[in-house]
Amino acid sequence: SARLARPFDITQMPEYDMLALTMTLKVSKTGDEEFVIGMTCGEDCFGALPMSSVLSELPLNHWKEVVIPLNCFASKGLDLKNVEVPLFMQANQGWELSVNKAELVSSKELTSCPQ
Repeated sequence: SARLARPFDITQMPEYDMLALTMTLKVSKTGDEEFVIGMTCGEDCFGALPMSSVLSELPLNHWKEVVIPLNCFASKGLDLKNVEVPLFMQANQGWELSVNKAELVSSKELTSCPQ
């Protein structure tokens, strides 16, 4: 994860309600434990989503795009007006993956939130 120099207010971005975290990643090995992707907004303030089932469905060793609507993080507690860490990943043993790109992009066809 990387902390921003100062908190960022995502709601100031145009069409922020249509934004999605878009990542290009490659899963090399799946694990038995939960894999979580999230963002933080201060101490004890975050929005994190379980991604194990989504990542387990991806073909191994192939670059794939994963799109997560920003409102999914907000529904899990992220304060969009005070984002400090725009991306963190947390996993227990077993998971191996590479991230080529991660960005916030406007998405007209927002997908559902990971379960």
